[in-house]
Amino acid sequence: MSIRTLAIAITSSALLASPVFADDDDDLMLGIYPIGHLALAPGTGDQTRIAKLAAFDAPSARLLVVDGLNGLVRVDISDPELPAEVGAPTDIGAAIFGDTGRQAGTANAIGISNGLAAIAVSAEPATDNGFVAFYEADGAYLLSCEVGPAPTMLTFSEDGKQLVVANEGTPSEQENPKGSVSIIDVDAVVLQGTCTAAVETAGFEKFNKSRKALKKEGVRLFAGAKVANDLEPEHVALSKDGKTAWVTLQEANAMARVDLRKAKVKDIVALGVKDHSKRGNGIDASNKDKKARIRTWPVSGMYMPDAVSAYRMGGKDFRAYKKKHAPKGVRTGGRLGKTFLVTANEGSTRGEGAPVAKVKLDKKAFPDRKTLQGRKALGGLQVSTIDGDTDGDGDIDELHAYGARSFSIWNGYGELVFDSGDFFAREIADEFPKMFKGTDPSGNYDSSDSGAEPDSVVIAEIHGRTYAFIGLEGVGGVMVFDITEAWDPEFVQFVWSGVDIVPEDLLVIGADDSPIADPLLVVTHADSNLILVYQIGLFSDDDDFFFEDFDFDTIDFDDLEYDDDDEEDDDDDDDDDDSDDDDDDDDEEKA
Repeated sequence: MSIRTLAIAITSSALLASPVFADDDDDLMLGIYPIGHLALAPGTGDQTRIAKLAAFDAPSARLLVVDGLNGLVRVDISDPELPAEVGAPTDIGAAIFGDTGRQAGTANAIGISNGLAAIAVSAEPATDNGFVAFYEADGAYLLSCEVGPAPTMLTFSEDGKQLVVANEGTPSEQENPKGSVSIIDVDAVVLQGTCTAAVETAGFEKFNKSRKALKKEGVRLFAGAKVANDLEPEHVALSKDGKTAWVTLQEANAMARVDLRKAKVKDIVALGVKDHSKRGNGIDASNKDKKARIRTWPVSGMYMPDAVSAYRMGGKDFRAYKKKHAPKGVRTGGRLGKTFLVTANEGSTRGEGAPVAKVKLDKKAFPDRKTLQGRKALGGLQVSTIDGDTDGDGDIDELHAYGARSFSIWNGYGELVFDSGDFFAREIADEFPKMFKGTDPSGNYDSSDSGAEPDSVVIAEIHGRTYAFIGLEGVGGVMVFDITEAWDPEFVQFVWSGVDIVPEDLLVIGADDSPIADPLLVVTHADSNLILVYQIGLFSDDDDFFFEDFDFDTIDFDDLEYDDDDEEDDDDDDDDDDSDDDDDDDDEEKA
């Protein structure tokens, strides 16, 4: 299609979503469309409030929203078409520190379970220990528990009895604190009203002696710091039984597995790199050629996931996977083989990156280096200056770019099951080609950096199917996939309104908790200060799936040339016990 002129700029995949499952009589498709929006009331003076994070309390039908000023805002969505702020924001930092003179840093995450809300808050300075502030669902402050430095994400276990916090331990120029994972006994906090003996910490100190082995396996470690200080836990996902946590170590391009019962990090798994020289893994590497040109390049993309979410596959789907579809060398035994992790592969740098044009390339590895370093080739692509010198002679033999520009599915062992390749880039190029050149409303999309910049992910079960919702920070919008079959996800829809700049947080409200009959998707946007509420419904081919009456500005997009020269397409059940295997890791390995 050449030009889009829609009252809401949703892609053609939203208008004609792929069928995701069949009803008894009709083929139905999942459809996600906007029904309500709210811009938070502005701040005072030079203080600007922005919508950052949200959690939902079903009994009150209210969102608890954290704004950019560390304010806790209550938003009534009992009528999701007309979200409304309730009362004035409360100061999260003031609740934690009172009149002690100390200041809060930033509020980084929020979650709610059984009427108890938890907010992760950094201290000031961020190298000091942070806090988790607990609130009742109505916004009443309860107490705070001290955790590790720079708590950046938290999540409740499915039964609500545990709260797991990723403490990033972000370094400053003066200090490099240890990253860690805090495990909070929620019952102890609620029943005793104190944090004493309720918080355990899993650190990485035991890996200080394994630095060489970790680097050999592919874990990125920086010079001048011990392993425990170098690793920065970013995001956390929990197993269904609440016994295991997986934590992304973004800058290290790795993932840690944590035994929550023993509060110990069991292992660290390097995630490896993605080969952008293979068909299906192409990238648009330049903002200077005025074209959406997706092609293969001699580049390795470090996955470097930010967000991670977990789900479990069982029954006939898992048996089919185990028997016919599991990638070669990927384990299917034990609890870890049945748990699948979905990551948003954003990429991240600590300032060690440089454009390819400024990097010294090995003459033998890159005989065409002068061409590659041109501004319309790889010249502007950001790559690591500390990775890729395979022979130690001071020049770069392999180019390592930040992020894989995709979402991936891994098993619980950290082995790759699926990667979306260059799908994000192709979908955006097909629907909104100007976005590739930094002309989208946010100006954030940068082909030479991290592309669409997949940043957040949530998983939800809807009508018996499992879906992943991936937020694209660099371009806006949410990519939706049916991941019921982990080895073969199905694209459903690219939800993009034209005004939803920098999706910061995603929240899916299931039908049982929704104030209406259908599930809802709530997206907060840091730059545009919008809370958008989408309805998730089922539609047949006969349904009118256009949303011309929703109050968004009409957005026109002209075509840019789309170059695809290098990416043409080539023309008896096994016995499986769906019960949990023994918890011992050795038994899992043997399974």
